Amino acid sequence: MNDTETLSRALTMARRALRILEEQAAGFTALTIPAHLKLELEEKRREVAELEARIAHGTPRIEQPAPAALRSRLEQLDDVEIDTLCLDHFPHVYAKFSRGLRRDEKINLLLDYCRRNPDAAARLADLLSVTGMMATPTPQPQPPSADARGDLTSTAFQPPTGPIRERWALLVGVNYYVDPNFANLRFCVNDVVALQATLEAAGYTVVALHDAAPDEHLLPTRDNVEAELARICKAAGRDDLVWVHFSCHGKLVEARPVLITRETREPTLARKALSLAEVERELRNSPACRRILTLDACHTGVEIGRDLADPEFIRNAYELAEGFALLAASTSQQVAQEWAAKEHGVFTYFLLEGLSGKADRTHKGFITVNDLTTHTLDGLRRWNVTHGGILQEPTARVEGVGDMILVDRREAGKT
Repeated sequence: MNDTETLSRALTMARRALRILEEQAAGFTALTIPAHLKLELEEKRREVAELEARIAHGTPRIEQPAPAALRSRLEQLDDVEIDTLCLDHFPHVYAKFSRGLRRDEKINLLLDYCRRNPDAAARLADLLSVTGMMATPTPQPQPPSADARGDLTSTAFQPPTGPIRERWALLVGVNYYVDPNFANLRFCVNDVVALQATLEAAGYTVVALHDAAPDEHLLPTRDNVEAELARICKAAGRDDLVWVHFSCHGKLVEARPVLITRETREPTLARKALSLAEVERELRNSPACRRILTLDACHTGVEIGRDLADPEFIRNAYELAEGFALLAASTSQQVAQEWAAKEHGVFTYFLLEGLSGKADRTHKGFITVNDLTTHTLDGLRRWNVTHGGILQEPTARVEGVGDMILVDRREAGKT
């Protein structure tokens, strides 16, 4: 396939994604449109305009600079210099910087943006060399895919070759813990069982690990989670979607978020707990171009709800989400509630309600990540009014191409 054909395919996909975003935005006024949707619209419109201009002028495809060289140069900048660079030249990246974001996380956000936008990568390389911010480092030989975190490779980002082919899901729910230092929970298994039924009805191949599973290899232990995650990620193809969901305790250990599985012991958390970075790494190493991570974590199981065991956990989990969509139960300052009357977490209840079809407010026949985010946020706000609780807002970020379709009922509607 030549450069023109590649650009034409990328333009077709970008226009399709833009139409989806515009349909979602049509349901809001200029004052009520969610900030994340507004940013995505601006970025997608700019992407479409740039692709159209390149095709019209016969501009050859811009190859991305070597990622190792970009990272090496960026790591020589201090935090203020990175902020200034992004504010002046990459405002879409700067808009995603939150208070407390570490310098290395800002670098990862910028590099991920450049991976998806070859023009931005070339502009960054030019800025780092032409402006004299730093000297060009001596290049070192790098093995293919040397960065285990799945950052930029030397090959430009390749979009999916077509619509979603298969959908896969790994669901993990833990109510009971071996270590008495972790309070048992009430509704995590209910969350997973209900999600399994909903996603299987939508055509997903689902593996559910939870306390009530009939087989030992389906119990929610770290070994089982890692094995099933690796199996699903390996089985998925480039045009597939992989969704991973956790309902369990979460904790921040040595400045990194970890998920507490059934057999986890507090004295060995630092060495043996399941790091969220490991889950992310496995997802990003999958051939699948569409990856979703949802977290209903950090529960204490006390009567008032699923309190945050570590206030920074969700914030860190959110900031580590590169290259895929992440939707978490709450911000770092809020409580992730349980709903005794429904026997679910409030977050997962509205997640399920949205997947049932209510999130498709414009009657497109399919439900996207942004649809589900908007529906869940609105549901939590209504719940707050009727229950008098602290506002619980899901934390969301979408990195990648377009607005991924989670549930597609268009074919079912034709039968």
